[in-house]
Amino acid sequence: MTRLRFRTAQYRSRNAVGPFVVLLPLVIAGLVAFLAPGFSSSENLFNLFPQATPLLILSLGLMFPVIAGGIDISNGALVSVLAAILVSYGQANGMAIAIVVTLLTGLANGIGVTYFRVHPIVMTLGVMIVFSGATPLILPDAAGQIKTFLAPLTRSTVFGLPVAIIWCAVGIGFTWFVLSRTAIGTRIYAIGANENAVWLSGISSRRIVIACYMLSSMSALMAAMFIVGRVGSTTANIGEPLILNSITAVAIGGVLLSGGVGSVVGVVCGVAALTFVNNGMNHLSVDPFLQRVVTGAILLVAIGFQKREEIGV
Repeated sequence: MTRLRFRTAQYRSRNAVGPFVVLLPLVIAGLVAFLAPGFSSSENLFNLFPQATPLLILSLGLMFPVIAGGIDISNGALVSVLAAILVSYGQANGMAIAIVVTLLTGLANGIGVTYFRVHPIVMTLGVMIVFSGATPLILPDAAGQIKTFLAPLTRSTVFGLPVAIIWCAVGIGFTWFVLSRTAIGTRIYAIGANENAVWLSGISSRRIVIACYMLSSMSALMAAMFIVGRVGSTTANIGEPLILNSITAVAIGGVLLSGGVGSVVGVVCGVAALTFVNNGMNHLSVDPFLQRVVTGAILLVAIGFQKREEIGV
């Protein structure tokens, strides 16, 4: 156990956020403000937090399986199906069903990856396809505006600032506390860095990995609640853009996609940078398909930098 703690301390020391990650959103914000004058308007800046909140919540949840050496690409589809449930089944029933679906999804992903040794991409891809097909069945027609108890929790302001800031702060604080101040956080880093060493230390990695996938699914529920509360409606593919965006934000935020390395501050910076890019492209009226090309290119560049650092080139 002492050896494991020593090793995980070494792993964590590699998770300090580099100056590039911190400066990236500032540089992008300056560039976007220069290219798209509407970006720096007070109205747009006020709306940036609500726009970024679902992505930030989902990216923070995605950190857990990624740091543990896995991945969860079902999170965006889970957001869509949970939003459909919240809209279609009423407030009390919808919330209860959504919670059950959330827990079962995280449990299924975790068990599939650990006990059945299914590759994380294959396991979560299968779940994503299931939810992509199920969502239109739950929500067959375009949903109209609904009254929901989530509206005041997502649309109001606190001291003149959007309440989304509180959602972000709670998500950041919770993720930081779990990863930095708990035993499970230490073991998550250790599993991602060297799962065999964790096993030799007598620690069951399966339960921890399952917990990681359940936390990822819980973040999808929070994101769906925020979207439904703020928009008052949903569509069958409302979570689809979050799949690519959350992985990209995590990658450019310095979370190593092979596991063992990552910080909350880095992910926050990654989400901020990507939000600025997407918001700027909207102001410049960039074609939505081209926006996906840009996001994919950013992800590939981030992966390239990670691999370059891994092999020491």
